[in-house]
Amino acid sequence: MRLSTGRFAALAAALSFAACGEAGETDSADVAAADTSAAPLVVSSEPPNGPLPDGVRPTYYALDLVVNPDETSFSGTVAISLEFDAPAGSLWMHGTDITVVDATITPRGGDPVVATYEQHHPTGVSYVTFAEDVPAGAAVMTMNYTAPLSDNLAGFFRTEHDGDAYALAKSESIQARRALPSFDEPRFKTPFKISITTFDGDLAISNGPVEETISNDDGSTTYVFAETRPVATYLLSLAVGPFEVVEIDDLPPNAVRDRPLPVRGIARRGKGDELAYVLSITPDYVRLFEEQFGLEFPYQKFDIVAAPDWPSGATELAGAITYREPTILVDGLSPPPGRKRGVVGIHGHELAHMWFGNLVTPPWWDDLWLKESFASWADPVIADIWDPEGGYDLDLVRSGLGAMNSDSLISGRSVKEPITRNEDIRNAYVAAVYNKGPMVIGMFEGYLGKEAFRAALNEYLARNADGVVGSDDFFALMGELTGDADITAAFRGFIEQPGVPVVGVAVSCPAGASPSLTLTQARYKPLGSEIDPNATWAIPLSLRFGSATGAHAERLVMTEVEEVVDLGAAPCPDWVMPNADGAGYYRFSLDDAGWLAIAASFDALSPGEALSAIDSVVAGFEAGDASAEAMFAVLEASAAAERREVVTAPFGAYGGFVGMLDGAARVALRAKVRGLYADRFASLADADTDDALLLRESLEGVLSGTGRDAAVRAGLAARAAAFIGHGQARDPAALSPDAYDKALAVAVRDLGRPFFERLVEARGEIDDARFREASARALGATNDPDLARAAIAHAMADTTSASDTARILPSLMNSIAVREIAWSWMRENFPAYAGKIPVQWTRFTPGMANGFCDTARIAELDALFAAHGELAPGHESSLAQTKERIALCAALKLAKAAELAAALGVPSEG
Repeated sequence: MRLSTGRFAALAAALSFAACGEAGETDSADVAAADTSAAPLVVSSEPPNGPLPDGVRPTYYALDLVVNPDETSFSGTVAISLEFDAPAGSLWMHGTDITVVDATITPRGGDPVVATYEQHHPTGVSYVTFAEDVPAGAAVMTMNYTAPLSDNLAGFFRTEHDGDAYALAKSESIQARRALPSFDEPRFKTPFKISITTFDGDLAISNGPVEETISNDDGSTTYVFAETRPVATYLLSLAVGPFEVVEIDDLPPNAVRDRPLPVRGIARRGKGDELAYVLSITPDYVRLFEEQFGLEFPYQKFDIVAAPDWPSGATELAGAITYREPTILVDGLSPPPGRKRGVVGIHGHELAHMWFGNLVTPPWWDDLWLKESFASWADPVIADIWDPEGGYDLDLVRSGLGAMNSDSLISGRSVKEPITRNEDIRNAYVAAVYNKGPMVIGMFEGYLGKEAFRAALNEYLARNADGVVGSDDFFALMGELTGDADITAAFRGFIEQPGVPVVGVAVSCPAGASPSLTLTQARYKPLGSEIDPNATWAIPLSLRFGSATGAHAERLVMTEVEEVVDLGAAPCPDWVMPNADGAGYYRFSLDDAGWLAIAASFDALSPGEALSAIDSVVAGFEAGDASAEAMFAVLEASAAAERREVVTAPFGAYGGFVGMLDGAARVALRAKVRGLYADRFASLADADTDDALLLRESLEGVLSGTGRDAAVRAGLAARAAAFIGHGQARDPAALSPDAYDKALAVAVRDLGRPFFERLVEARGEIDDARFREASARALGATNDPDLARAAIAHAMADTTSASDTARILPSLMNSIAVREIAWSWMRENFPAYAGKIPVQWTRFTPGMANGFCDTARIAELDALFAAHGELAPGHESSLAQTKERIALCAALKLAKAAELAAALGVPSEG
């Protein structure tokens, strides 16, 4: 590999000092003379495993890279403009597995000083010492370096597809330090000036538009990109390869943006056509975000990059959002409804980040919610405006209810959780942030009023554009802008306090007096949990209740452990819905009579209320407060609901109960599922609307899985066989991408080894990223011990990608029949497995044992990670939650399995 040329070094120095000067610095002679007497900067010799120490900060980067994806390493030169608060002889920064060939630091107005770089911590914390102290003020540190291109999706990595090699940088969250020595924290936002030299006609992509293309004498090409506005290192885009580019017309100026916006789609060779759908919706989506938030798209251009491989669903790289292929590529302009919703959802989320996170950035990872929760909140908000009939109105409710399971753990995390170690940074990316946070935002938006909340939010963005804002400043500003500091404080409580509030409701209708509701609040505590339930929130509570005279409503902020609501002249309620429209992030508890009244009046509930009731009654059963009979009454009532989301809401509960039950009780539960949903499924045979098709797909899934419906399974297996060409000519139209997972899994189980072996072959023949991922999971769905071992061998083969390896083994662990085989192998071969899968995923490895319901497994888990925990940095959170889930499952089974069986008509044995 070659290092960057002197042409770049001179340019970098000029640009860097110009940037410092723009910030209002004095000239070089003044700086050098003024700072010689300042007290020296004290730098600890202990590597900081968290935020870097104060005293020095970057103000500009000039970066020149030389990248050939056919090779296993790359080279670069970086010139970092720095500002020192005091004279210094050293500093801490970041760089992971980087070899610095030479380094200097040049104070403004001074001569270069030799610098020495050394990595001191596995998370990339590195120490730089100077041959002599540099004065306070501006300086430029220049480093020539080389670094590996990772082969397991870590940082700047390489991947191969169809004989082509690509290099891409996954910078978030602390991976930019693998691409360049840097100050790799979100608080350090600076402009970047980037150039990339490529070979063999490869295209280069970065955050800015290409400003100049230089053809070099050796046949290489240098792409010089326009200077960016201030961005954090985690938003850096660096990509090289034989990409295919699809251009659409520039987005025209509008009422918010006074300039055209160039938009491109970028994919690996031969995949450009599959960007047509996302490109078709992008003009409307960008316009809607700009209109709703009152600020233009922040960057000079917008690239939509489909990465051949990527360790997450997508990353909001500034001006160059990068997606894993299966999340964004679809055939044609009319994808099946599941794929359509997937693309719309992830595209909306990442677009929202251009404002939430990119334009206004949290200073440290404990404030991750300020970007991720708001992006997850904005996604369905914009989608519902874009397509009011698309069913996006329930997404926030469903998202929040989904978070409540992990939020019911004593080991669960709050939305804003302290992050003190670099190893824990990725653990901030949890359901509390992505699912609880958005629902909490929606709850307080509803209480404050949409107009007031949105106006305050837009002002927050405008005031802090290109800046850094943490939670303290956010809440203070929102209190000021909304004029309601009390409700803002309540908002903060939900963000910083873990757990799910549960509101108990008791109805009192004494003769001769007005009816009342006695409300109590506590932290939700499932059976077997060690949670202390004595917790309170300021809960924005909205209740509805019904009687013969119609529905009535009450609204209050509940702050006490117990409060009584006098219903005045209202009649005694026949039923009470304690969470109007399901918009509140809390569960509720009723006695069995209250639940049976909800079931009898289910048609009177709004869809959001129905979802909240389903979640709360299942949670009540798992806490020992609701009977199985009452729970089944509510779940059965939901089966006839009009909204797809309500019909499908109990599916997860039924699936979980399968694992609790044995023998005749499990058979009875499967029969119950068939009885509830088979006719509804049959009625949708000719479904032709998106919503009906989505419901049919979901019903087919629950009937084939939990219900074990033989006819449904046979149909799926036949379609899967036709799709991959098992025993027949291949029919690519036999299977919708929406059905890949369930159909391929059923076929692996029901058609056995011949299908399994053909599926392995088909994985090398069918160039469909969605199929590639689904087929990997399907290989692990087998219930045949010999095929389980074959699946493990395929997972660990050199030809199997790191990400597919990480799909096959967890799938085997989810299969009851072969779980022991997979677990035994994992305990014996964990180092090989951890070394094969993407490094960012290793922290989740304890979660593979979530399917166990036997506390004896806890000791096995502890032993495994005591021996090999260093191979899975940050695993502690997943380990604690997995152990707790196993214990809770065992406690629930012990306390409730017999009751569940009896409610299914199966008498207790003995």
